[in-house]
Amino acid sequence: MSTITSNSVGAAAYRRQLVAMLQDLVQRVRSGRSIRADCTTDDVILALVAARGLAAMGASSREAAARRFATLILDALRAEP
Repeated sequence: MSTITSNSVGAAAYRRQLVAMLQDLVQRVRSGRSIRADCTTDDVILALVAARGLAAMGASSREAAARRFATLILDALRAEP
């Protein structure tokens, strides 16, 4: 059984595929005016990377922090009415 490491060619191809899918998703929701017109794939990736920090929190506060983080990010990316 082979393992894909973060430095392998397979990991790079997988990362490119995920980014392409995310680009498509961002374009579709931007076209539907569900998110800000200036939202980019990099903005969404930045939010996902920032969310990884929640894992370092204690279990007792993680859920509340995750809910607050999600609320802030969704409000920040939401298109103005």
